[in-house]
Amino acid sequence: MDIQSEFEIVMGALELGIIPPNRSIDESLALMDPVERRICKRKYRKIARTGLKVWGMGEWSGVAPSTRRRMVISECRRRGQQMVEQSTSRE
Repeated sequence: MDIQSEFEIVMGALELGIIPPNRSIDESLALMDPVERRICKRKYRKIARTGLKVWGMGEWSGVAPSTRRRMVISECRRRGQQMVEQSTSRE
């Protein structure tokens, strides 16, 4: 993964209000207070469920965690690309 793509994923994740999926999620969640942790986990699951619908994958229980993570990374990258395009179009 190149620097541009990595940047887009991190920016998209921050925009969505979740921990960037390419970091150690367990360590990052351990640093949060319980309320923030709960909110972050709920947002992550919501993005993954939305990805299931968009990709036509079916039920939540039938999808591997790695596939869910890929869906979230894809959404973060898409959101990050939009942010980069908007910032470059303003210049």
